[in-house]
Amino acid sequence: ATHCEVTLLLPKSLRMKGEREAEHKGTREVGNVNPDTEITMQFEATEQDIGAPAPGSRVSIQLQIRYKRSNGQMMLRVFTADRDVTDDSSATLSSLSLAIIELNSLQASAALAVRGRFLDARKEGELQKKLIERAIKFNESKEENHTLGEWVKAMEPLYTNMHNFTRNKSVISDSQTLTDAGAALFFTIKHSNRKSISLAKNHQL
Repeated sequence: ATHCEVTLLLPKSLRMKGEREAEHKGTREVGNVNPDTEITMQFEATEQDIGAPAPGSRVSIQLQIRYKRSNGQMMLRVFTADRDVTDDSSATLSSLSLAIIELNSLQASAALAVRGRFLDARKEGELQKKLIERAIKFNESKEENHTLGEWVKAMEPLYTNMHNFTRNKSVISDSQTLTDAGAALFFTIKHSNRKSISLAKNHQL
């Protein structure tokens, strides 16, 4: 499919994070897609007077996908999901999809790096890593612990080797630019999916 556009609609007690819009609606131009295309989005509680959703309540989230088929026909698919709000960390940790969180961390961190926001890219990865480690410890999962090792390897360009991909060989601010190789690598990671994470993991630095 081509001309793909994804819109996420949230209740006003939530807002988009990491998108151009910081409100309860976010739209992303995706372009060409195939069955392996995966994109992730983040949202958080709003800082406005509305306040965060109350524990015990339910929130409704809607995903709209617009795209053009090969015959030129424009399509719209709408998915709506209701989710319970909880302040029980045990319930949250036990229900997390670590594969999705790891993919989101890769995509979000790489997107920041492509825009030259290197310190924010590192911070994003570190925050997600803490959440992943906490979930693995809670669930006592050896399989997920192995997956974490692969994810950390894939994140090396953002964690420890980012200086190899900037024109200045130190990353102490967001005022530097990427080398051509760095831009190509982070652009690839930005558009990665769960199947292609191994490509970033095996990239020769």
